[in-house]
Formats: sequence, C-alpha cells, structure tokens
Amino acid sequence: MNLKLALATLRTFLIGALALGIIFFLPAWTLNYWQAWVFIVVFMVCVNGLGLYLTLKDPALLERRKQFGPAAEQSAAQKIIMSLALVGILGLLVFCALDHRFGWSPLPAWVSIVGDGLVALGL
Repeated sequence: MNLKLALATLRTFLIGALALGIIFFLPAWTLNYWQAWVFIVVFMVCVNGLGLYLTLKDPALLERRKQFGPAAEQSAAQKIIMSLALVGILGLLVFCALDHRFGWSPLPAWVSIVGDGLVALGL
C-alpha cells in the first residue's frame, strides 16, 4: 500500500469516527454512553475491514462503493430516495442519543449487544 493511499484511508477513518462521535455524544451530552462507543467500534471495524478486503481483492468495486449518497445517484427519484434515507439514518442515530440522555426507553444491555451484532452482520 502506498503512503498516499494509507494517509487517505487514515483521514477517512478519523473523519468517520469523529462524525459518529459528534452524532452520538453531542445530543447525549455525555461521553458516558457505552452503547455509542460499542456501536462506533463495531461500525468502524466492519466498514474498514470491508474496505481493506476490497482494497486487496477488488479495488474497482471499492472505488465504485466510495461514491454514495444522493450525489452518486443518476436519476432524480433516486437522489430524493437517498436524501430521505440519509436524513432518516442520521435522525435515528440522533434520536438514540437523545433517548439515552433523557432515559425514554431503558433496555437491558443484551438488546444493545444484539443490535450491534446485527449491524456487524448487515455490513
């Protein structure tokens, strides 16, 4: 792996981890939120593991997969659908953080762990 690619990968990793941290910890107004920490680790490990695999096995597919969101879509309908999906996902993550902050729906720890397992399987 060349240095330019390694630095770009590290930059993307750090930006992604920082963005997830802001999305979770700012609305929760605490760093004492183990469910968010575990989710961030699971998500980042899976996404970066997949990225590493594609770097080694199918770099062309990796380049195509790096284009995401509304801007990557061709048709207007797909741009709208992707915009709504992106807003929905971000809203869901913020809602989870607010739920933690205000204690709206306390759940046993195993529910969060099962959810993280499902995230890993989905990725």
